[in-house]
Amino acid sequence: MHALAILGLVGFAPVSAQNPPTAPPGLVPVPGGTTRVGISMPALERMLSEQPETRPFAGALVGGTPAHDVAVEPFWIQPTEVTCEQYATYLLATGERAPEPWCESAIRAASEEHARVQAARSEEAARHGLTPPTPETFDPHVWWLEHGHGAGFELSPADRARPVVAVSWDEARAYARWAGLRLATEAEHARAARGDFERTWAWGEDARPERYAATSEVANDGAPRLVASFPEGGGRFGVFDLAGNVWEWTSDAYVAFPGYAPREWSFGSGAARIRVTAIAAFDPAQRVAVGGSFQMPLTLCRTGVRRGLLRDQRAAAVGFRCAADARPGLDMARTLNEDELAPEQRPKGAAPLARCDPRRTLAIDGWRTLPPEPLEGWTPPSGYAVIAAYECVAFAPVEVVPVRDPQTLDRDSLEIAPIVIGYLHTTLPLAEPELTPGTYIVAWRPKGLRKLGGEGARPEGAPLEEVLRIDIEKSHAIVFDLDGRPVTAIPATMTWSVEREGRAWFVDAPETGAVGSNRRRVRFEAYAPSATSKRGPVLTLDLTVLMPREDVAWR
Repeated sequence: MHALAILGLVGFAPVSAQNPPTAPPGLVPVPGGTTRVGISMPALERMLSEQPETRPFAGALVGGTPAHDVAVEPFWIQPTEVTCEQYATYLLATGERAPEPWCESAIRAASEEHARVQAARSEEAARHGLTPPTPETFDPHVWWLEHGHGAGFELSPADRARPVVAVSWDEARAYARWAGLRLATEAEHARAARGDFERTWAWGEDARPERYAATSEVANDGAPRLVASFPEGGGRFGVFDLAGNVWEWTSDAYVAFPGYAPREWSFGSGAARIRVTAIAAFDPAQRVAVGGSFQMPLTLCRTGVRRGLLRDQRAAAVGFRCAADARPGLDMARTLNEDELAPEQRPKGAAPLARCDPRRTLAIDGWRTLPPEPLEGWTPPSGYAVIAAYECVAFAPVEVVPVRDPQTLDRDSLEIAPIVIGYLHTTLPLAEPELTPGTYIVAWRPKGLRKLGGEGARPEGAPLEEVLRIDIEKSHAIVFDLDGRPVTAIPATMTWSVEREGRAWFVDAPETGAVGSNRRRVRFEAYAPSATSKRGPVLTLDLTVLMPREDVAWR
């Protein structure tokens, strides 16, 4: 990359969060603490001994051992699995492909059209005395994969409050990102179910499924129940269906817990003696699903049971649940590291980009919601909401600025290339500077004439001063796209400070803003640690955001 300095990877010291934010809509709080994750070996041995029907699943069950303690930060989590009406709202907003079962009418119409075309070709061949063409097979799944995005979908009103299923891990993650959320982690599921205690289920030890959970012992129509159909199963935090109903994708790779080892047991004696070998089929390419489903007995839906699924697997008993970190912007920044900035996600041959620092990310974000559709016989649980849109303007500093003092930062930024301070991410268009929604690199360019006598690489092509028409008497933040092409420049200021908390806020009030009722000015004061980790630059940026509508609840 020719126009800016590229940074390496360095650790960071966490800093305190911004002012306590409000929760995202449709999520409930879960306090942080130490939580037991997995199944203890004595509990597994007792299950296999007392319940012979569980022995065929010993290999999968041993993958949840050994039980171990995990420190979990405070977080928010959806009180239910993502429902069909929540997912349908996302599909209508984005045009993404609906689950295959929702496209049955479109698939049937395509199949009939395929048959009509085949028949027409055969008739045409017969009229000309030719050999009929070999019939082409219509594959509904292949057609859905190729044409599903434009196929439209149908959703029965009776299914609106059922969990959405038949979605892959990537599809579930895409919904979460669109909603300003993320997939819950395996440890967060355990925390929501167990809290500070090693419960078998979220409600405790009572093994009556008809009272607490949608499992195979409870009558069903071959499909998951409406979410939160078992009010007593919500546990202490009001999070429902953590056992049964549908398996839930998590963000975790399916790998062994620390201390895992295959096991072998013998049950019974004499001729009735049975040997059970348990070896988990771990695969880091797979993702963990937890909670069991309506197809399984309650004993196999206990907290700590986990399984690995291929990321592209879509099943009638697999859904998902979203969560969010307590700090605004942190989830977005982590996703940025995993997607846009990760080397494996960059175009082949592209220069590497520095990772951003999630815990120093500053964000102003908000949501638009819709009321749940009324459904006879079902009442949405406390905290349930349908997200219709998520908007965010954020600045994510890099993990480290590769200089030790302001003099070096200014000198290198002029003599070599503008040095990266962080990333600007916006879902909204900006008016000042004029930018479309997306993610951008932000680098520092101090005032002054670019010197040509310094050591190191020289920028290629025309100078930035000419390309962006920069006033060299002012300092600027240079904005690049993720391929390193300069896009615009923003007048900016830089100070140096000991480690401090950054800030982000609306400079003007919506009623009295001088820039117009549909525009708001946002200011970022973002701290990025320098190579010394004792003092670092604080970049101040002012942006003018074009607000889409008035019903977004900002925090």
